Amino acid sequence: MEERAVFRCPEQVWHVELLPQPRQLYILCAHSGIYCVSLEQQSRLMEQMDGDGQESNGPSGVFPVDADSCIFPDASLSMFTLLSTFVITLSQAEGKWWMRLHELPRPEQDGPPYRQVSQVEFCPGSPPGDGEDTPPSCFLPVLCCAAAPGAEGLWCSGGFVLEEPLFSLLFGIDAAMLESPMILCGFPDGQLCSVPLKALSSSPAATDSGCGSRMYYSTHSDISAVDLDRAGDASDPEDTESSTGVLPPVLSPASLSICSVVALSLSSRASEGESELLALSAKGSLVSCGLCSPEEPDVELTPAEIGRRIKELLSGIGNTSERVSFLKKAVDQRNRALASLNQVMNVSAALLSSHEGPKPIACTVTANWSCLLLQDTVTISCLLENCSEYSLEEGWTLCVQLLASPCALEEESVDSATTFTFPIDQLLPGNKRELTLPLGPTADTKLDLPLTISCALYYSLRDILGSGSDSSEDLDDFLPDDSPLLSPDREGICLPLSQCTIDMLQCLRFGSSPPGPDAPPAPPDPVETFLKVSQEQTEPEEGKTPGEGKLPPSAASIRVSSELLKSALKTSGTDVPLSCATLRWLLAENPGAEALSSAEVASVCGTAPDGGHVQLLVREVAMNDLSPAGPIQAVEILMESPSLAHMCRTHHAVIRRIQALVLEQAAQGSGPPDLRMQYLRQIQANHEMLLKEAQTLRDQPPPDEEGAEGAATAEKLLNIYRQLRNPSLVLL
Repeated sequence: MEERAVFRCPEQVWHVELLPQPRQLYILCAHSGIYCVSLEQQSRLMEQMDGDGQESNGPSGVFPVDADSCIFPDASLSMFTLLSTFVITLSQAEGKWWMRLHELPRPEQDGPPYRQVSQVEFCPGSPPGDGEDTPPSCFLPVLCCAAAPGAEGLWCSGGFVLEEPLFSLLFGIDAAMLESPMILCGFPDGQLCSVPLKALSSSPAATDSGCGSRMYYSTHSDISAVDLDRAGDASDPEDTESSTGVLPPVLSPASLSICSVVALSLSSRASEGESELLALSAKGSLVSCGLCSPEEPDVELTPAEIGRRIKELLSGIGNTSERVSFLKKAVDQRNRALASLNQVMNVSAALLSSHEGPKPIACTVTANWSCLLLQDTVTISCLLENCSEYSLEEGWTLCVQLLASPCALEEESVDSATTFTFPIDQLLPGNKRELTLPLGPTADTKLDLPLTISCALYYSLRDILGSGSDSSEDLDDFLPDDSPLLSPDREGICLPLSQCTIDMLQCLRFGSSPPGPDAPPAPPDPVETFLKVSQEQTEPEEGKTPGEGKLPPSAASIRVSSELLKSALKTSGTDVPLSCATLRWLLAENPGAEALSSAEVASVCGTAPDGGHVQLLVREVAMNDLSPAGPIQAVEILMESPSLAHMCRTHHAVIRRIQALVLEQAAQGSGPPDLRMQYLRQIQANHEMLLKEAQTLRDQPPPDEEGAEGAATAEKLLNIYRQLRNPSLVLL
């Protein structure tokens, strides 16, 4: 920056590098060679010119670079770089690239300047101009040097230092242990080659003193020996010119077949010409290995030495067998884990991609009556069907969760869930598997209908990682925390299959021959009736008062317009009465009601899971006061049961089906007929009056149980509730 000078070169300048000590400028000119200009000499010339009184506006002078400054007169030179005490050149001749290492002259050196040390031949690609449509490249090659932090005292123009882990990954562990800078060469065809400097250099730093150098290093699976001797000595210029110029394999590690070594040291007890290694195994054993030099000629061995060699060979065989067993076990475990993970990902992708239409893996849930342990009980049947092209292998589990809704008749009731798991050994494509859950008295939990049943496939990632992984942090490598596949415990993959509701209408049990529409009920036995009433009066059941069994059954009714049902059930073109078709529709999801499809039945009596009775009666009625246009034809669904809880559960099941039907028909844009609003307001007012009266009766102090006042209050409340459950309205 302090001195300014202009150098006129004989040809176009391709590359320039500055050598700090001594201050010299190296210039590569096109098709000419490399020129060396001493900046010390040019500085003295500039001082002389300034001393003569010449003005120094602009450049102080123009200095021609003459032919005497050419140190490498070679027209084929394309690139060079300076590396410590060497000049590395790259030239092209006869379609090949030649890298040559030249030593810079030293003050105490008596030999010729810029002595060539060695050379390497490269054939990275097709020679320029060989192809018909491929013109010669106009790009110049690139030379630079990459070194690890351990290469002290290295100076390189345009070089860079890499961190040791990155240096080892790029050039291998052998180059890192050798602590040799790597010369990188980028050719015009896009290829990159690297050569260790110690493979080219013949300086004393590249070899060890004494008949060569050998390095031993250990990994977890083996001990390797690396011969660092070069194939030939290229210090003689005549040998350099006569050599073929082809670099032999630089580092060729040889295996010693000793595995599981965590530390290695060279023992000082070895005799001349031999090497003894001390190795510490992963199991804590100290192993001594005597290694002969490969250059040592075969000599006659004594019986003691032969025995020692045999012992070493047997030990090597044992180590090799242990190593093979260890590696085979690790490879097998990895292959099984990868196969399992691949199968899990395929099944997950198939299920998650099927947003519309049937799923490739489906689970259908139905309620049935079965005989378990000589007792009839309700069971849930789960039919798992694999319609995908993938097989469900061992490790998958079908999880069925039963969620019971809180019962409105019980105070402080909460949702209760029970989960059943079924391991799946194997389910091939196209196969089915049926699993059964008991819901009756044999189940552990109380049966509260309706039940929400959710089915899902679960796969534990612990099976993939193996039993050796106990930390959940290992699972983070498979799936992130916010993945939708992860189960709540973050230890597996959970794939939802289906969700359905099981209610009272699906769990009712019917006889083999249901009664006809006009069949009178069978008369009760007078003796049994007398004994039952007498027992209730003398020994009432727990929670009941004497005479409660003689109360009329609880009942509720729902009315739906005939037009709405005809449109939804599509019964206009059939001869089946609308009442029969409605009953079949209500019990369509009950497998035990198949007998209703062959007979015109409008009323049935079924058995609840706990043995109680529920009666359904469907009949056609006319609503006269709702519409000014005339009577509205409707279908009335009457539900009766001695148990209030059974009647409420049946009422809930019927309402759930009718709600879905109304929503489906409302989406089609059908409108209701004209209604008398005054009649509807009167019904609403009557209901509000009934609710107030019921609240007043409930707020009264408890009457005397043995008096007639308490019985009258109970009778009034039952009458009010009966009127509230029959609102004289119709669903349109």
